[in-house]
Amino acid sequence: MKKIILLTAFLNIVCLATKAQYALPVPAGKSCSYITQAQLKNYLGKLKNLVNIAQQDKDKFGTNGAYPATAIHFHMYAALAYDSLKATIEWLTTGNDNDPSVTSPVEAMSIKARMGEVIQQLVSVRHWAELSAIYHNSSYASCGKEEALRLLSEAVTILGYAGRCYTDPYKEIPAPNCK
Repeated sequence: MKKIILLTAFLNIVCLATKAQYALPVPAGKSCSYITQAQLKNYLGKLKNLVNIAQQDKDKFGTNGAYPATAIHFHMYAALAYDSLKATIEWLTTGNDNDPSVTSPVEAMSIKARMGEVIQQLVSVRHWAELSAIYHNSSYASCGKEEALRLLSEAVTILGYAGRCYTDPYKEIPAPNCK
């Protein structure tokens, strides 16, 4: 229960802190077009870059650093985030309905669930990168914590599009008019 409350609070903070470009301005019924396999693969490439940054930090400070666990965990959570999304992309290419340019509401629900995991993992990445930056004066970790924050914003946006894609077919859900 604590994790759900913390995740909800974090998502609210990220939503308030992000710029208007992340406000999900999508016409009704068009959300699915914003989460294609190509877009997910692009995001996966950014996660791979984060893993590479974390690997450099781990290589330099993971055994002989002042606090080696920080570099190890920074890398571990970055790799988990990457592997989580990679598994989803691989799943999307299986079965009969695997058109990479179209995301179905069922696929969107899986993407949404996976992005929730990626968000939690990126929160951990940022935490451990911050500690490694402090304990090791690591430029890799400093870069990684900033990259993790950017990727968190994107993950929240993807999660939002996936959620809208999943609910779009249910016309009984009124369009949001909250401000």
